[in-house]
Amino acid sequence: MSITSAMFTGVSGLLANAEDINVIGNNLANVNTVGFKSSRMLFSDMLSTSIGNSSQIGRGTQIQKVDNVFGQGSFESTELVSDLALQGNSFFALGKPAGNAVVATQDAAFLTRAGAFSVDSTDHLVNPDGYQVLDTTGAPIQFLATAAGATPAAGDFAKISKIDSDGS
Repeated sequence: MSITSAMFTGVSGLLANAEDINVIGNNLANVNTVGFKSSRMLFSDMLSTSIGNSSQIGRGTQIQKVDNVFGQGSFESTELVSDLALQGNSFFALGKPAGNAVVATQDAAFLTRAGAFSVDSTDHLVNPDGYQVLDTTGAPIQFLATAAGATPAAGDFAKISKIDSDGS
């Protein structure tokens, strides 16, 4: 085994670990970001070579992939009735801000686990960036008044006591 080969083996490990530290740093920087999902680095060994006496030595390591961890996070209680959380593997589907249009397929929706929502001036349930929360049919969720032409009461959202697993 040459010195160059041995150096490459060590350097490949150092470079892969440096990238792993970047992933860990990103996880730490976003630990308090609502809905953030952490990542982890997966490594794999490069081919090994035989050095005699039935011994083998590795040729280094490489990054296999950076894997997102979509596990369940912890719930946080807030004072806002429009803040929602998901339990399980689901996502909230969002449509474009002020689009007020039905999103025909899931591929056209924006997905998020962050449930910090509010009701905007047009009585739509929206995220902090104005993206409209969609129901199970892909239509934006809008709170409607019970009388024609009337505006919904400010506390209408507070009257919701349960959201079923299908989103209704």
